[in-house]
Amino acid sequence: MLILSRKPGQALVIGEAVEITLLEVRGDTIRLGIQAPRDVPVLRKEVYLQVAEANRSASGADPEAVTRAGQIRPVGAPAATRPPGVITLGGRRDAT
Repeated sequence: MLILSRKPGQALVIGEAVEITLLEVRGDTIRLGIQAPRDVPVLRKEVYLQVAEANRSASGADPEAVTRAGQIRPVGAPAATRPPGVITLGGRRDAT
């Protein structure tokens, strides 16, 4: 975790598209301003966790089955020859 100190009016940038500005400090509460593209979801963590749990519940999928499905590899592709995040396309190795 990166820990930064900011004063009101100062900002930080995440990637090229997200800027977070410290607007105000009042007691133990701070106000943040967040500029992000509309296609980047910005949620309070407690809301994000509630949405994620609701999605998991609605899917009816067994969490263990989802984990196992993510480990499926194509026939003839032993796990030892493919690092995570790398697939073979047309005989070349391309990062995903």
